Amino acid sequence: MADVNFEIVPFTTPASTTGTIDITSAGFGTPKAVMFFSGPTDIGDGAVSDNAFIGLGFTDGTNQASCGASGGDAVSESNTTRIASNAHCLSYSWGPIADNDILVQGEFTQWITDGVRLNLTTNTASSKKLYAIFINGADVEAHVTSAKLDVGTAPTNVTTPWEPSVVFIGSIGDNSGVVSDLGNGLYASGIAINAAPIENRLVAFSMPSLKATTNTTSITSNTACTGQWFNDAYIWDAAVTAFSPTGFTLTPNATPNGDYVYCLSLKFAGDAQFTSFDSTIPTTGGYSETLGFAPTFVSIFTSIGNPTRNVLSNTGGAGI
Repeated sequence: MADVNFEIVPFTTPASTTGTIDITSAGFGTPKAVMFFSGPTDIGDGAVSDNAFIGLGFTDGTNQASCGASGGDAVSESNTTRIASNAHCLSYSWGPIADNDILVQGEFTQWITDGVRLNLTTNTASSKKLYAIFINGADVEAHVTSAKLDVGTAPTNVTTPWEPSVVFIGSIGDNSGVVSDLGNGLYASGIAINAAPIENRLVAFSMPSLKATTNTTSITSNTACTGQWFNDAYIWDAAVTAFSPTGFTLTPNATPNGDYVYCLSLKFAGDAQFTSFDSTIPTTGGYSETLGFAPTFVSIFTSIGNPTRNVLSNTGGAGI
């Protein structure tokens, strides 16, 4: 059995505090990578927020990257923003666009016993309840990178130290690379699995800024792992079309205009197994999925809207 370990670790950032925070899980050991997930998180677990935020970040102990988008409820003009950084593994911002605030950003400092230490910059009077996923084991390697896609439709080769087994990808539809005050809440999160054939999955949503009536868009895709949809329209998407000993290739179906993507690549040795599946959750009752093996880790991508894959919905909502 492959020596690979995953651990979901909830944590809370301190309010109005700048400094270090230790995130740990007793007995886990030293991580090789950490993924960070953030939502509308000044409320309790499982509670519903009127406002929207979703974010994704990674660190491998050397490199880090993060991105996210947010939108406010019950405002006269839609209050949306997006953020990205290749110098932070955690980024949380809030608009409006003319007065954008970076509420929380976290920078990797060091691995510690059973966890990770971040240097936080905090600009909010409320704590944020976030989630980390620790990854370690003798049979896993990790690499974080950001990549700028082509301004046309040429494939982009993303370099890694080895051939990845799986890649997690985040994007916000921006071609500048480091963003803290960009309007329009666009976000996409996807995964590509090194299988035959290669498997790509994605969830994405968008919320335009400064609109009296917010025009939201969402989509789930089983043909792409990154992209942009906006104002009920397709802009571009891309899929991983090849893996190699030096990385992977992202091939767009329309011009991504030089947009950036933020990636965590994982390489597994031993007898690690992967698969992806598409499902529609029933409105009532339970749900199960037959995979052919007992999973150690499951990542579920979902959106509120059209249950048909690869079809836009004018209901904006996404979750991981």
